[in-house]
Amino acid sequence: MPELKAIVFDLDNTLIDRNQAFRLFLEDFLARHQKNISKKDWKNIEKQDQQGYAQRLIFTKWFLNYYKLKDLSPEAFWQYMQQHLGNFVECVSSVKECLRVLNENYKLCLLTNGGSQNQRAKIHSAGLDNFFEKDKIFISGEMGFAKPSTEAFERVLAKTKTNPVETLMVGDHFINDILPARKLGMKTCWITSKPESGIQHTDYCLPHVGRLAEILKKK
Repeated sequence: MPELKAIVFDLDNTLIDRNQAFRLFLEDFLARHQKNISKKDWKNIEKQDQQGYAQRLIFTKWFLNYYKLKDLSPEAFWQYMQQHLGNFVECVSSVKECLRVLNENYKLCLLTNGGSQNQRAKIHSAGLDNFFEKDKIFISGEMGFAKPSTEAFERVLAKTKTNPVETLMVGDHFINDILPARKLGMKTCWITSKPESGIQHTDYCLPHVGRLAEILKKK
Protein backbone atom coordinates (compact mmCIF):
# COMPACT_ATOMS: atom_id res chain seq x y z
CA MET A 1 0.00 0.00 0.00
CA PRO A 2 1.41 3.45 -0.95
CA GLU A 3 2.43 5.66 1.94
CA LEU A 4 -0.20 8.15 3.05
CA LYS A 5 0.98 11.73 2.53
CA ALA A 6 -2.07 13.99 2.83
CA ILE A 7 -5.37 14.08 4.74
CA VAL A 8 -8.40 16.08 3.62
CA PHE A 9 -11.05 16.89 6.23
CA ASP A 10 -14.66 17.90 5.88
CA LEU A 11 -15.72 20.59 8.37
CA ASP A 12 -19.38 20.37 9.45
CA ASN A 13 -20.18 17.39 11.67
CA THR A 14 -16.67 16.06 11.11
CA LEU A 15 -14.27 18.46 12.83
CA ILE A 16 -17.04 20.46 14.50
CA ASP A 17 -20.54 19.63 15.71
CA ARG A 18 -22.38 21.87 13.31
CA ASN A 19 -25.82 20.68 14.38
CA GLN A 20 -25.17 21.56 18.03
CA ALA A 21 -23.84 24.99 17.06
CA PHE A 22 -26.86 25.56 14.84
CA ARG A 23 -29.26 24.75 17.65
CA LEU A 24 -27.43 27.03 20.10
CA PHE A 25 -27.54 29.82 17.53
CA LEU A 26 -31.28 29.38 16.94
CA GLU A 27 -32.00 29.23 20.68
CA ASP A 28 -30.11 32.47 21.20
CA PHE A 29 -31.88 34.13 18.27
CA LEU A 30 -35.33 33.06 19.46
CA ALA A 31 -34.63 34.11 23.05
CA ARG A 32 -34.11 37.62 21.72
CA HIS A 33 -37.67 37.38 20.37
CA GLN A 34 -39.12 35.83 23.56
CA LYS A 35 -39.52 32.42 21.93
CA ASN A 36 -38.00 28.98 22.46
CA ILE A 37 -37.53 25.57 20.83
CA SER A 38 -39.59 22.60 22.02
CA LYS A 39 -38.71 18.99 21.21
CA LYS A 40 -41.38 18.99 18.52
CA ASP A 41 -40.05 22.26 17.13
CA TRP A 42 -36.53 20.90 16.92
CA LYS A 43 -37.66 17.80 15.03
CA ASN A 44 -39.38 20.02 12.49
CA ILE A 45 -36.33 22.27 12.25
CA GLU A 46 -34.02 19.29 11.71
CA LYS A 47 -36.28 17.99 8.96
CA GLN A 48 -36.29 21.33 7.16
CA ASP A 49 -32.60 22.08 7.73
CA GLN A 50 -31.35 18.71 6.41
CA GLN A 51 -28.11 19.13 8.41
CA GLY A 52 -27.43 22.36 6.55
CA TYR A 53 -27.94 20.95 3.07
CA ALA A 54 -31.34 22.58 2.47
CA GLN A 55 -31.21 25.76 0.41
CA ARG A 56 -30.65 28.49 2.96
CA LEU A 57 -33.25 31.00 1.75
CA ILE A 58 -35.87 28.27 1.57
CA PHE A 59 -35.03 27.27 5.14
CA THR A 60 -34.93 30.83 6.51
CA LYS A 61 -38.30 31.61 4.91
CA TRP A 62 -39.81 28.46 6.44
CA PHE A 63 -38.25 29.20 9.86
CA LEU A 64 -39.53 32.78 10.02
CA ASN A 65 -43.02 31.64 9.00
CA TYR A 66 -42.93 28.78 11.52
CA TYR A 67 -42.21 31.18 14.37
CA LYS A 68 -44.36 33.97 12.93
CA LEU A 69 -41.46 36.41 12.82
CA LYS A 70 -42.67 38.91 10.25
CA ASP A 71 -40.26 41.77 10.97
CA LEU A 72 -37.30 40.02 9.31
CA SER A 73 -36.89 38.94 5.69
CA PRO A 74 -35.40 35.53 4.78
CA GLU A 75 -32.44 37.35 3.21
CA ALA A 76 -31.81 39.43 6.34
CA PHE A 77 -32.04 36.37 8.59
CA TRP A 78 -29.60 34.47 6.37
CA GLN A 79 -27.18 37.39 6.60
CA TYR A 80 -27.58 37.44 10.39
CA MET A 81 -26.95 33.70 10.50
CA GLN A 82 -23.72 34.02 8.53
CA GLN A 83 -22.52 36.76 10.85
CA HIS A 84 -23.31 35.02 14.14
CA LEU A 85 -23.43 31.22 13.72
CA GLY A 86 -19.66 30.98 14.03
CA ASN A 87 -19.87 32.35 17.57
CA PHE A 88 -21.48 29.09 18.70
CA VAL A 89 -18.99 26.72 17.05
CA GLU A 90 -16.45 24.79 19.11
CA CYS A 91 -13.83 22.18 18.33
CA VAL A 92 -13.34 19.73 21.18
CA SER A 93 -9.87 19.22 22.62
CA SER A 94 -9.57 15.61 21.40
CA VAL A 95 -10.03 16.74 17.79
CA LYS A 96 -7.46 19.51 18.16
CA GLU A 97 -4.97 17.09 19.67
CA CYS A 98 -5.61 14.67 16.82
CA LEU A 99 -4.94 17.43 14.27
CA ARG A 100 -1.78 18.47 16.11
CA VAL A 101 -0.41 14.93 15.94
CA LEU A 102 -1.39 14.39 12.32
CA ASN A 103 0.08 17.74 11.30
CA GLU A 104 3.52 16.42 12.21
CA ASN A 105 3.46 13.73 9.51
CA TYR A 106 0.87 14.65 6.89
CA LYS A 107 -0.25 17.57 4.74
CA LEU A 108 -3.62 18.64 6.14
CA CYS A 109 -6.37 20.20 4.03
CA LEU A 110 -9.91 21.34 4.72
CA LEU A 111 -12.64 20.90 2.09
CA THR A 112 -16.08 22.22 2.98
CA ASN A 113 -19.33 23.14 1.28
CA GLY A 114 -20.86 26.50 2.13
CA GLY A 115 -20.54 30.23 1.77
CA SER A 116 -17.20 31.92 2.37
CA GLN A 117 -18.27 34.19 5.23
CA ASN A 118 -20.16 31.51 7.14
CA GLN A 119 -17.55 28.76 6.82
CA ARG A 120 -14.57 30.98 7.56
CA ALA A 121 -16.31 32.28 10.67
CA LYS A 122 -16.79 28.69 11.85
CA ILE A 123 -13.17 27.79 11.11
CA HIS A 124 -11.85 30.80 13.01
CA SER A 125 -14.22 30.42 15.96
CA ALA A 126 -13.26 26.75 16.33
CA GLY A 127 -9.55 27.61 16.24
CA LEU A 128 -9.01 25.40 13.21
CA ASP A 129 -7.06 27.98 11.24
CA ASN A 130 -4.17 27.06 13.55
CA PHE A 131 -3.94 23.63 11.88
CA PHE A 132 -4.50 24.43 8.20
CA GLU A 133 -2.40 26.71 6.02
CA LYS A 134 -4.41 29.41 4.25
CA ASP A 135 -3.96 27.86 0.82
CA LYS A 136 -5.04 24.46 2.18
CA ILE A 137 -8.58 25.61 3.06
CA PHE A 138 -11.06 25.00 0.24
CA ILE A 139 -14.60 26.40 0.47
CA SER A 140 -17.18 25.69 -2.22
CA GLY A 141 -18.50 29.25 -2.17
CA GLU A 142 -15.03 30.47 -3.11
CA MET A 143 -14.17 27.74 -5.62
CA GLY A 144 -17.37 27.86 -7.63
CA PHE A 145 -18.13 24.15 -7.30
CA ALA A 146 -19.05 21.94 -4.37
CA LYS A 147 -18.89 18.37 -3.16
CA PRO A 148 -19.83 15.82 -4.44
CA SER A 149 -18.32 17.24 -7.66
CA THR A 150 -14.99 15.52 -8.23
CA GLU A 151 -13.62 18.91 -9.34
CA ALA A 152 -13.54 19.98 -5.70
CA PHE A 153 -11.37 17.01 -4.77
CA GLU A 154 -9.16 17.42 -7.83
CA ARG A 155 -8.48 21.02 -6.80
CA VAL A 156 -7.22 19.78 -3.44
CA LEU A 157 -5.07 17.05 -4.99
CA ALA A 158 -3.48 19.61 -7.30
CA LYS A 159 -2.56 21.76 -4.30
CA THR A 160 -1.13 18.90 -2.21
CA LYS A 161 0.66 17.46 -5.25
CA THR A 162 -0.22 13.97 -4.07
CA ASN A 163 -1.72 11.04 -5.91
CA PRO A 164 -5.25 10.00 -4.92
CA VAL A 165 -4.01 6.75 -3.42
CA GLU A 166 -1.67 8.75 -1.16
CA THR A 167 -4.52 10.96 0.09
CA LEU A 168 -7.18 10.25 2.72
CA MET A 169 -10.60 11.95 2.69
CA VAL A 170 -12.31 12.21 6.09
CA GLY A 171 -15.99 13.16 6.28
CA ASP A 172 -19.42 12.39 7.71
CA HIS A 173 -21.48 12.55 4.50
CA PHE A 174 -21.26 9.35 2.47
CA ILE A 175 -22.54 10.84 -0.80
CA ASN A 176 -20.70 14.16 -0.63
CA ASP A 177 -17.44 13.09 1.03
CA ILE A 178 -16.84 9.38 0.60
CA LEU A 179 -18.23 8.38 -2.81
CA PRO A 180 -16.50 11.04 -4.95
CA ALA A 181 -13.21 10.49 -3.12
CA ARG A 182 -13.42 6.75 -3.77
CA LYS A 183 -14.29 7.43 -7.40
CA LEU A 184 -10.97 9.26 -7.76
CA GLY A 185 -9.07 6.47 -6.00
CA MET A 186 -8.54 8.28 -2.70
CA LYS A 187 -8.51 6.51 0.64
CA THR A 188 -11.56 7.30 2.75
CA CYS A 189 -12.58 7.52 6.40
CA TRP A 190 -16.30 7.79 7.11
CA ILE A 191 -17.26 9.47 10.38
CA THR A 192 -20.56 7.85 11.36
CA SER A 193 -22.46 6.94 14.51
CA LYS A 194 -22.78 3.39 13.14
CA PRO A 195 -19.26 2.55 11.94
CA GLU A 196 -20.02 -1.15 11.62
CA SER A 197 -22.49 -0.39 8.82
CA GLY A 198 -19.95 1.19 6.49
CA ILE A 199 -16.82 -0.88 6.83
CA GLN A 200 -17.40 -2.54 3.43
CA HIS A 201 -17.68 0.81 1.66
CA THR A 202 -14.69 2.73 3.02
CA ASP A 203 -11.14 2.15 4.25
CA TYR A 204 -11.89 3.35 7.77
CA CYS A 205 -15.09 3.91 9.77
CA LEU A 206 -14.96 5.85 13.02
CA PRO A 207 -17.62 7.21 15.40
CA HIS A 208 -15.45 10.25 16.14
CA VAL A 209 -12.66 11.92 14.17
CA GLY A 210 -10.58 12.34 17.33
CA ARG A 211 -9.52 8.68 17.05
CA LEU A 212 -7.97 9.04 13.59
CA ALA A 213 -4.39 9.70 14.69
CA GLU A 214 -4.46 6.61 16.89
CA ILE A 215 -5.83 4.44 14.07
CA LEU A 216 -3.30 5.64 11.49
CA LYS A 217 -0.44 5.13 13.94
CA LYS A 218 -1.29 1.42 14.07
CA LYS A 219 -1.09 1.04 10.30
